[in-house]
Amino acid sequence: MVEQAHARDLLIGPSHVFAARPGNAPNAVRVSLGAARSRAELGRGLTILAELLGSPAWSALR
Repeated sequence: MVEQAHARDLLIGPSHVFAARPGNAPNAVRVSLGAARSRAELGRGLTILAELLGSPAWSALR
């Protein structure tokens, strides 16, 4: 999903980067709401993230 988001100009980080213990990362992403420069940019990013999470490829991994 990180690559798919990046292709749409949305930067998300994989969970292993933020895991407290190496090798113990959940199947998740971390979202920074404060990185957006405007509400419109935040809305665009959240919309893209929602679309990616709703995609059949991601749904199959749950």
